[in-house]
Amino acid sequence: MGKSIARLYVSKLTQGIGNFPEIADVYLRKMSKQDAKNVTRLNKSEHGIGGMLGSLEVMKVSWGNCPTAWKGQFEGKEGEPTMGQKAFCDYTIWFWHECFGFPGTLNGINIWEWSTLFKSFQDKSF
Repeated sequence: MGKSIARLYVSKLTQGIGNFPEIADVYLRKMSKQDAKNVTRLNKSEHGIGGMLGSLEVMKVSWGNCPTAWKGQFEGKEGEPTMGQKAFCDYTIWFWHECFGFPGTLNGINIWEWSTLFKSFQDKSF
């Protein structure tokens, strides 16, 4: 399968998931306070660590078609334009948060500090 066809069908899949409330309300929702309590309880029983919500991973993805005007902003130590992708999941591999598009010049700590999930923890709206 070619890249353009794969991209087209991944786009159609994600749009389809978002258009069905039965799926979106379960799998595309934000973590609630009750979810956080359940996840910390599960992590404590599984790993013996209290207060652990999950794992955060930040990954750099090469951006081959970066517009020339944005190249400097997205070029980091890798020497090519990259974007940061952030994912937060619990030990059952349930993804609670994902975001993509941070400039390649940011490191993992900067990306976490820009996170809407981190801000919700700070604002206590979580």
